[in-house]
Amino acid sequence: MRQVRSDEGFVCPCIVCGVSLERIFPEHPIQVINEPNNAVTFLSRGQYGSTIFDSFDGNTLEINVCDECVKKAAEKGWVIYNNNNPHKDLPIGKGSFIWNGMDFS
Repeated sequence: MRQVRSDEGFVCPCIVCGVSLERIFPEHPIQVINEPNNAVTFLSRGQYGSTIFDSFDGNTLEINVCDECVKKAAEKGWVIYNNNNPHKDLPIGKGSFIWNGMDFS
């Protein structure tokens, strides 16, 4: 593995389509590792069923998916929206829902 330093301004590409992503604030003097524009970042501590990564010590994997790939997946019904915030009432109510990428109805 190669260590990534905060002064590199490193951003991972989209894990689905491979498109290169840019930093959200490239002009900002403080560098942040993997803060992409037009993408969603996911952190995972693994999964019990995974055969490649299941962290027991708090370590995480971090990936990006560009907005276009998230939108395409949502249109196919492949994205779950979890409304677990007890302070946020949405028309759909609490729980897990197949997200269409557009609204919460």
